[in-house]
Amino acid sequence: MDNRIKQRLIDWAGRYESPAFIIDDPVQFPRKHIGKRAEISGFITSWLAFGNRKAIIKAADWLDKDFCDDPYCWVMTKQYNFYYNDHRKFYRFLSYDDLYKLGDRLRRLYSDFERMEDMIISQPNKTPVEALCNYFKGINGIPDYSKGSACKRLCMFLRWMVRSDSPVDMGLWHKLKADDLMIPLDTHVHRMALELDLTSRKRADMQTALEITGAMKEVFPNDPAKGDFALFGYGIEHK
Repeated sequence: MDNRIKQRLIDWAGRYESPAFIIDDPVQFPRKHIGKRAEISGFITSWLAFGNRKAIIKAADWLDKDFCDDPYCWVMTKQYNFYYNDHRKFYRFLSYDDLYKLGDRLRRLYSDFERMEDMIISQPNKTPVEALCNYFKGINGIPDYSKGSACKRLCMFLRWMVRSDSPVDMGLWHKLKADDLMIPLDTHVHRMALELDLTSRKRADMQTALEITGAMKEVFPNDPAKGDFALFGYGIEHK
């Protein structure tokens, strides 16, 4: 990679990975909580984090209020049962019954494991993203890893949970490491990566996400997901 591009990526990441980033980002919701409450809030928030940012935040805010300040209690006391078999959509293609099914799967997880990270580590032959896809498979909104999805929302959730010493990400988990993470790849990140020659692949899929993550490891060797902030900064400055 060209040294000039490398330095610009470092500069953009340094500028945009700041508390100001949180204001318009869905990470604001899990950051209201601690421990298991934060990881449940983070997982459900990331599950619905597609589409317009304002719409995402509106839906996530409604859910955060539904949790009554305790997402873990919401799961373990089956408060999600209220949504059983209600097939009306509450956000885009996600129904209330989908929310019920996700809540029920989370309850099973926390009945078997102390933390979600432990569930991931219990599948040592799978990447963290693959382990999440495997555990939550069959739930609407969870990508099918076998079909090559970039799994952007799950990569974003993992970034929130794993990266420490960040003014944005929460660093709640300590068994998985930052170099286990991948760039959360969507069409916007893909376009910016193409413009910077970080990839030549035309599809925003898992293979492309891996290629861009590999490029970011040249810049941020132990923390490739930091490149997400660099590409965000590039996008802001090149609108």
